[in-house]
Amino acid sequence: MMYCVASILLLFTAGVVSEKILQGPKNATVLENGTACFNCTLTGNWGVLIWMLRSRLVLTVIENFGPIETLDHFSSRNYTNGDSLILELIISEVSLKNSGVVACMLQGSETAEANLFVQVNGTLAITNHNLVVVKNTSELITCQAIGWLPIPDIKWKINGTLRKSYSNNSILRSDHLYDTTNTLKIRPSFDMEIECIASISALPEPLIDRVNITVTAGNEETRFDRTVLIAVTVSISVLTVIILLIIGLVLFCKRKKEPGSSYQDKKRSATQKQSQNGSASMDWNKGGEVNLAYSTENPSGTYSGDLPRNQNMYFSNSKVSDVRNISTDDSMDFANSHYSAQHSLSPNKIRHLTLV
Repeated sequence: MMYCVASILLLFTAGVVSEKILQGPKNATVLENGTACFNCTLTGNWGVLIWMLRSRLVLTVIENFGPIETLDHFSSRNYTNGDSLILELIISEVSLKNSGVVACMLQGSETAEANLFVQVNGTLAITNHNLVVVKNTSELITCQAIGWLPIPDIKWKINGTLRKSYSNNSILRSDHLYDTTNTLKIRPSFDMEIECIASISALPEPLIDRVNITVTAGNEETRFDRTVLIAVTVSISVLTVIILLIIGLVLFCKRKKEPGSSYQDKKRSATQKQSQNGSASMDWNKGGEVNLAYSTENPSGTYSGDLPRNQNMYFSNSKVSDVRNISTDDSMDFANSHYSAQHSLSPNKIRHLTLV
């Protein structure tokens, strides 16, 4: 039907007007479900313009009538630029089947052509589930781009720095889309952020998927750390034991030395006491007076070196004055006899004298 209408219009206007295409449409690349636009610039009395897509009539524009729109997703509008006129073909919700040659054709068979490329951006994901890797160990990170057209350009970034891919494989599916698997080889020594970037020309901004890699110490490094820790612990323990042994030995030697010194001190003290007692017994001629009130016997007649603590002796004033009036000679005789009696009763007892 469209071909018949176009033919009639061309025949009707043939030879009536002279027209010319100053500039034809340009190639366009759009994403699926996007909008594609093509311009055709005319001069003079042009009459009728026909738009063709993949050799199929999709739109007709008459100079004095306007566009004749018979198909969905195809429309037209015009602009003036001085003496020239710009006719625009608009294709909305572009699909893969719209890819092909677009042409604007004037009466008299003058034609200008361009190409429409429809692209598809699919999904993008880094498939590694284990994001913890061993330090200085090689690891492969895989990124998959599913359902793309054309094959996407995939790049890697590690902490913002571009890195080369290790491998790239693409498969053409039955629906004319591509599945791409790209692999990055890493040997990390520190934590890092990895980005997989996929782009095609129709995509305003590339798709990016990111993962964070955590680096852990390897088995050898762990063993080394444990060995160092054990060595330090053993060294400290041995040093502590040695210090404790030295302290114990010093205390033991000191304790062993103290009893001998104590024994010597006690022996020396006993000797001094005996010397003092001996000198006291020899000081009778130095003017000392005998205490006649002292007795070495207890009330029961048994000899005792000391008076009982609860036994009290009472002297009258007359007896004390009598004692003081005793002559020195009598005192010496009494003392000598008293001394002999004490030694005869108990030679091992220490004599107690009270000098007045």
